[in-house]
Amino acid sequence: MMDEVKRLEDHARRCLRMQLFDPGCDAMREAQELWNPALGVAKPAFSSDELRQIEVGKVQTLENLARLFLRNQFFDAAQNAMERAQVHWSIGIGIPRPGFSTNEQSRIQTPSFGEGLKSRKALDRLERRVVISMDNCAICIDIMAPGQMEVLGECGHRFHESCICEWLMQRNACPLCRNPWLQDLA
Repeated sequence: MMDEVKRLEDHARRCLRMQLFDPGCDAMREAQELWNPALGVAKPAFSSDELRQIEVGKVQTLENLARLFLRNQFFDAAQNAMERAQVHWSIGIGIPRPGFSTNEQSRIQTPSFGEGLKSRKALDRLERRVVISMDNCAICIDIMAPGQMEVLGECGHRFHESCICEWLMQRNACPLCRNPWLQDLA
């Protein structure tokens, strides 16, 4: 058991060096769950510098993702990513508060998505499949890991199943390209 705890702790730190923050945190959490005092070693944990590095990395990654979405005219996704960066930010991490410049903000348009679906029955027609390759869901911006369920639109964009179902009940269009998604059955 001690070897597995050490392996997970080492893996967590390797992930951190490669700026894979979520998998690194997951590995450290798993190491902590396996650890017990009887092992005779200190409980695995990130140092305060490593925790700061994780927070800075998450904020910068989300801010960069927001700007990438903005350059590609995915305005809702850009706004969502920047809001997530601002949620992760705190004055104590030592970087400026993330945000769009005035020029960038002026490029963000309020998209016209129309109304959402009137009935959940239409959601039964979504093409669901198991995630094969890691990607980010543009709605929640979290990782879509292999083994999770995703939905693929006719436009080719992929999202977590739960995210796109909630989205379509509010706006019946792809969050990225704004193409209509489903014909309502109601």
